[in-house]
Amino acid sequence: MGEHADDIINGDVDEFTGEWIGNGKGFPRSYKEMTDQKNKNKEQMLIANTERVRNILTKVGIEIVKEAPIQYGYTFKTKSKAVICVYTSKIVLQGQPDEQIKKLLKK
Repeated sequence: MGEHADDIINGDVDEFTGEWIGNGKGFPRSYKEMTDQKNKNKEQMLIANTERVRNILTKVGIEIVKEAPIQYGYTFKTKSKAVICVYTSKIVLQGQPDEQIKKLLKK
């Protein structure tokens, strides 16, 4: 086979477009598949972080007044007027979070 065919088989180039996508792993792949998997992983991480925050707050008896999706994340509003924004890789406290909330979510 030719060099280009070897690059496709090895996964060095996109199997559909022929674009270089980096050193392969020994099997054909495409940039779209890589992007889809990356987005799926981010979504799973966001769901896990959201569940973690919800569980922590309810476990210690902090009342959640409102929950809502936001762009790239999820937000919780508590009775004490704290706003907790959950993103894929971080949790941001806004409003007036009390010390208990700060301590719980810093872990």
